[in-house]
Amino acid sequence: MRDQFYSTCGKCKTQVIIKEVGNKYPAKTYDHYYCPVCGCAMGQKNTMYSFEESVESLENTIEPYKSEYIKK
Repeated sequence: MRDQFYSTCGKCKTQVIIKEVGNKYPAKTYDHYYCPVCGCAMGQKNTMYSFEESVESLENTIEPYKSEYIKK
């Protein structure tokens, strides 16, 4: 199974799940993962796949980010 992990955005406090998906690259590279609510870079990880970020919980998300995301 490919790796998946959880992270909290430092800017808007959204709980995010990050999954490694897609085709396997020939070599590992450091790739960034981003918050799907505010778009802020949350970190980077050495991987051979692409990242798919999705919201795990909006419970702790601060305003106005939460309202703007819900409107989408």
